[in-house]
Amino acid sequence: MTGNERGGCGRRYIIIHGHFYQPPRENAWLNIVERQPSADPYHDWNERVYDQCYRPNAYSRLLDSKGMIAAIHNNYANLNFNFGPTLFSWLLRRHPETVRRILEGDRESRAALQNHGNAIGQVYNHCIMPLASRRDQITQIRWAKAFFRKHFERDPEGLWLAETAINMETVRCLVEEGIRFVVLSPAQAERFRPLSGDTEWTSVAQRGIDTRRPYRVFPCEPGGGRLDGHLDVFFFNEPLSREVSFGNLLSEAHLFGEKIRSCFNDASREDEAVIIATDGETFGHHKPLSDMCLAYFFRKVAPRMNITPVNFAWYLEMHPPLHEVVLKNAFSEGSAWSCAHGVGRWTRDCGCKTGGAPGWKQTWRAPLREAFGELQHRIDKQYERDLSSLFSDPWKVRDAYIEIDEARSFDAMKQILERQGARDPLSKEQALLARRLIEAQKFMLFAYTSCGWFFSDLSGIETIQNIAYAGRAMQLGIDANAFEETLGVFLGALDRVHGNIAGMTGKTIFQRHVAPNFRHHAMIAFTAVVEKILLNDEKPRSLSFDSYGYGMVLSYKESIHNAKDTKYTVYSLSMQRSNYSEQAVLYVVLHQNTEAEITGMVAPADVVNSPLFRIGDLQCWLTHPLVMKMDFSTIFEESKALLVCHFLELFSKDTLHRYTAWMDRNEKIITSLCGLNVSIPDYVVAPVAYLMSDEWNTAVNELEVYGREDAVFSRLLTMWKKVEKYNVTIDFTKSTLLLEQLLSAELTLFAATLSVATSRRMQYLLNIVDRFKIPVAKNKLEEAFYSILAGPISGLYDNYKKSPAPSPQDREEIIGLLNFARRMNFNTDEFPMS
Repeated sequence: MTGNERGGCGRRYIIIHGHFYQPPRENAWLNIVERQPSADPYHDWNERVYDQCYRPNAYSRLLDSKGMIAAIHNNYANLNFNFGPTLFSWLLRRHPETVRRILEGDRESRAALQNHGNAIGQVYNHCIMPLASRRDQITQIRWAKAFFRKHFERDPEGLWLAETAINMETVRCLVEEGIRFVVLSPAQAERFRPLSGDTEWTSVAQRGIDTRRPYRVFPCEPGGGRLDGHLDVFFFNEPLSREVSFGNLLSEAHLFGEKIRSCFNDASREDEAVIIATDGETFGHHKPLSDMCLAYFFRKVAPRMNITPVNFAWYLEMHPPLHEVVLKNAFSEGSAWSCAHGVGRWTRDCGCKTGGAPGWKQTWRAPLREAFGELQHRIDKQYERDLSSLFSDPWKVRDAYIEIDEARSFDAMKQILERQGARDPLSKEQALLARRLIEAQKFMLFAYTSCGWFFSDLSGIETIQNIAYAGRAMQLGIDANAFEETLGVFLGALDRVHGNIAGMTGKTIFQRHVAPNFRHHAMIAFTAVVEKILLNDEKPRSLSFDSYGYGMVLSYKESIHNAKDTKYTVYSLSMQRSNYSEQAVLYVVLHQNTEAEITGMVAPADVVNSPLFRIGDLQCWLTHPLVMKMDFSTIFEESKALLVCHFLELFSKDTLHRYTAWMDRNEKIITSLCGLNVSIPDYVVAPVAYLMSDEWNTAVNELEVYGREDAVFSRLLTMWKKVEKYNVTIDFTKSTLLLEQLLSAELTLFAATLSVATSRRMQYLLNIVDRFKIPVAKNKLEEAFYSILAGPISGLYDNYKKSPAPSPQDREEIIGLLNFARRMNFNTDEFPMS
């Protein structure tokens, strides 16, 4: 039995749940997260939270009294957790190694807890379930189950509900879909009683609900008739969870442990589980370094206090509910953990908000939801109309979205579609139609992501994202004959959605942030051709490549010269979305005015191939109403960032040349100025800092050559004296990246060879990093090294200790490896050599 006896009393368990979730941030047309300046110095908020939370919890450090690493702990092996599927999909693309640790933590928990894993599912895109139709709720649950099954290789036993929002319809959907349990706030309970007998109900208002045990909810008809099945519920300890989220409880593991211990009933003879539930981002992002507090609690404090970390699923099997509960507002709009007014926060101006100026209202919430509702009705009608002739149940096809989306080829996707009740084998055109309409359904559901209503104003990035999803759903889900009418109705509804900023409506947001993306094929085509021609310095006749989620084939067509002998180049570009939801053939005309200025025109293939359009006649391009004029102001933000880097690199060559000549003429004067101990103006400091940074990067680049370490160090030391004398700041960006790459490559080589020479080179590189305070991310190196220390090095050490007569060479090798481990900041006390 898991747990520890307490002198005849019940056992003490702790369940800490982390709800790991970020709103989907991908551009709906590109399926990538574009740069978000508010997340600086990171590319975007996903990357920022990843670096502060998701990765640290996979490699949380336990430090000794000297600050050296005594162990690295995977918190996911002890935390009960859910990851939002949209966030987890992003992690899979960007950080698969951290995903591997998350899955590994779940497997470890299954091994320890009778095949019950720490991970549970989450409704797919974090919509407020009681506000969704029954059909949409079922889809959310089925998508969640399919996604979880694919990545965790089992069905989810529990499901996290967005904002823990629930009503009786949600209960019924969960029960029908085989979900065993959910986690709720105690404020969502109305009354409870023992399961045995017909005892009176106890009102939660009269006596608070005991959150140390699970409860059972029975699905019922509105009139009270009980239906088949049940849903079990865990209520988290609200005061303790609030202190974890908003107090200082995670500043010290012993304090954390004492607070948890105080929540048990020492007089109870029954087993008890103290339950904490909070946003997973609390552990490291909201509360810096609190992942280390968790790790120390799990490894050191909890065992000393006879408190056993477990998960909901295991505890539920060992301790089935003995009480039933009735939920608040169960037969109306339901309840949630972050709204005191049912689920008003996502549908009306209920008073709940986050941020904003005094006096701001949220009257925009209801009309925004109404606008989405009307659009969804139109998209759903077209979906049913177009797919009913192909499938016996179009909504069953939508429920299979996860499997369809992850098909590796068109034929595989077509076969999956046909398995969903196709009336006949599908033609290519029918399969592509179905794929596009299913994608429209996804984006329409994404428009209801809860975050769009959570904050104070319509102009927040989360609400803009939801409006963009609605626009993308309309573009994919409404055919050309009905599109203009649907757009007009939708814009009219959005015009009635007024935010708190003067002149800001849903319509103005749509026109500013969404409508330009309707030309996305032209934007992608222009950008793709510019990048291939400009950044790669290529003039291809034919080229195949991938860009922005499309497979592309670029072909040179011809050159056009106008009367002033200005050259225009015509290319054709075929585009096929990797998920088969869209395809297009476009023609792109480029005119390069200067090295850094390119303009263009884009036209659909049917325009260019029409009888009256002459591809070699520039006037046809300039005058046709369906030809789109393009320049760098009309491309995606991520493309702009790429071109900015390209142009700055061009600019830097000229700048370096000019600054070098300037420095040659003025270095003696600058040296004299520094000797006078006066403040040097920026117009002097900036060129010096630029030149020193370039010289620094040039020197660091030489470290790529083995054997240059001493010479490079000497050169850097000389430069550093100049840096201090001139009182300038080196830009370490490039040298940091190079050193991280060198150290990572050397560590990979060391893992394979345990070479002393490789360890010495790494130590030399680390000495350079430390001597000049270069901001190399050592944590990632330490995490990679830990598996080497715990694996190959530990194995060598064990063999050495078991050997009846180890050689001096073996001893010297072990000592060298342990010295290297200490240089990597690891405590090696568990490897005594005496």
